[in-house]
Amino acid sequence: MNHTSPPPSNWELWQQWVVACGTARVIGVFIDWITLLLSFIAIKGANADHIVFFFVLLFNAISAALGGIAQWFVLRWWINSAKYWVLASSLASPLGVTVNNTIKWLDIATVKQDQGNSIDFLKIFIGSPGRISPVIFDTFYGAILGFAQWLILKGKVPQAGWWVLASSFATLISGVVVRVTRQTLGRMGWYFGDTYDPLNIAIAAFGGVVYGAIAGIVLVRLLQKSRELNQ
Repeated sequence: MNHTSPPPSNWELWQQWVVACGTARVIGVFIDWITLLLSFIAIKGANADHIVFFFVLLFNAISAALGGIAQWFVLRWWINSAKYWVLASSLASPLGVTVNNTIKWLDIATVKQDQGNSIDFLKIFIGSPGRISPVIFDTFYGAILGFAQWLILKGKVPQAGWWVLASSFATLISGVVVRVTRQTLGRMGWYFGDTYDPLNIAIAAFGGVVYGAIAGIVLVRLLQKSRELNQ
């Protein structure tokens, strides 16, 4: 914990965490838009799938790092090694994307095989439907990200293992809320290509706020226990 100045109260911590997560999600929208734009350019050349996947992972890592920095501004009051949170997030996020897209590719491949159609990796990236529910991918991604962040929390925060569950559950609920909101408001098109649509940006921010609100409850409790033990 940083002792140079007093840390925020539990309520302030939760509020700051929610704002940080909402900000991180908006940053992700713009990064995703850049990824999609470069992917459209890449598909005109040879080895398009490999180039697209490289862009996806590269910019996903950048997005996660920038989002991790927003969260670091909150955590730095509580955890001396919070700077490694950024590194953990930037490595775990593309890993989660790789795992999810591999599973999704295998899922869609079997569907396309049955239908006699070819596979377009770009459609996988933008959310081409398969037989596996999106909530499964949200859960996997949240668990992988939460595990990497748990490596930073463990040994410094009591019962830090709860963070993996919190991250997974919060990512799941956030994903469901975003999809329902987009469907309700008629924004189920190519979300990544509509970055400049204020409503899409607002929906992304709302998803980040939902994630932050849920995960923040667990985070506040964990850090509160850490503070009590250090007093």
